[in-house]
Amino acid sequence: MSLWEDLTRSACAMPLVALRHVPFFIRSLTLGRGRKRSPYSIIRLALCSVVAIFFVFYLFVHLAQPVHYSSPLRAPSLLGDPLCLVRQTAWSIGYLIKRDKSPCSEGFMQHVVSKDLVERGWEKRTLGAYRAEEAKEGEGRHPVLTGDCFKKEDCPVVWVSMGSRCSSGFNRLAANLKSAGIPLAIIGYPDRWKGFGHRIRLYHDYLLTLPDDSLVILSDGDDVIFVRCDIKEVEEAYKRLNTSVVFTAEPYCWPYTSIWSRYPEVPPPPPTSAGHRSGSRYLNAGTVIGTAAALREFLAHSYNKGGSECADDQGAFTYTFLERLELLGGGDKNNPNWQKMGVTLDYYQDIFMSLQATVMADLKVDVRAGRVRNRLTGGSACILHQNGNKDESQILEELVERLGVNNW
Repeated sequence: MSLWEDLTRSACAMPLVALRHVPFFIRSLTLGRGRKRSPYSIIRLALCSVVAIFFVFYLFVHLAQPVHYSSPLRAPSLLGDPLCLVRQTAWSIGYLIKRDKSPCSEGFMQHVVSKDLVERGWEKRTLGAYRAEEAKEGEGRHPVLTGDCFKKEDCPVVWVSMGSRCSSGFNRLAANLKSAGIPLAIIGYPDRWKGFGHRIRLYHDYLLTLPDDSLVILSDGDDVIFVRCDIKEVEEAYKRLNTSVVFTAEPYCWPYTSIWSRYPEVPPPPPTSAGHRSGSRYLNAGTVIGTAAALREFLAHSYNKGGSECADDQGAFTYTFLERLELLGGGDKNNPNWQKMGVTLDYYQDIFMSLQATVMADLKVDVRAGRVRNRLTGGSACILHQNGNKDESQILEELVERLGVNNW
């Protein structure tokens, strides 16, 4: 038998058998202990040990926690993505050690959507049972979208966020939206965190339970607040932007800084704007609004683009956005991938305000009205998001205290 055949056989042997090689491998590498081994023997044992370790990781990730339902988006095997496997193992260990950052509030738990509801919802859609005459009772939908809610103008705006743990910020957002009368769906709780790619997949699957034309906001949970606005103001701002999907704009290009030049320049402010410029040119994945159908399509493309449950959502969304922009600019409608852009950024903060690199001097805070206006962009966004490093700035917490958000 050749060396390669022997190595292959060792690597492909049943992982439980390979486990017995681990202590021998450790002893072989320890000076002065055990019998002397040849380099070939050490390589063979090392290979078996690596296989055994990854097998243990794989078992831990898949068997130590409840198995998720199958998804319409096919998740790649973790065995083909060892880095994601290691990350998920670390997250699983962290989940077992410390589950929640803060106790879950009653308001938080009231908005948790079960996995069973999501699974039933997308299965019914796959079977074509979302015609009005077959779904009058709203079976398989989020409880707030029942009855005759099949047209955008008849449906409330739904806010969706994923949370694997409770936190003070998430509890605050749940209370915040309840006081504003906005339906909130919290998905993914209490399952362990599996990565941003997994979050994209869960968002996509939940949106299958909503009517195509319903307006949906997807957001982070810990670092987002809704100021004293009427949700109709958000809807009107969305209509003015005249597109299907709107992301927050932020001042930094990340995680792939080398592609900054592919982004379009910031457009001039609209005639009705109270501001004169915007320094936010780049997409931020933390908050987005769009129709359920448009968001589903964007999420599916981004998930397949990322190719991993651990893929960075910011990077995946960025590449999807730029790809569509470049296809649209090319104008080649014969290209099978060409399609209407349908995605833009909220450059002048009509809906979303990124607080990244923002200081209090940039803002005008109206405590009585419960609103915040950016002096540069002129925007008085209803949704504030402090993305970025919270250790460098506590501006969101300062605004929460000044506006009295916790008392609403």
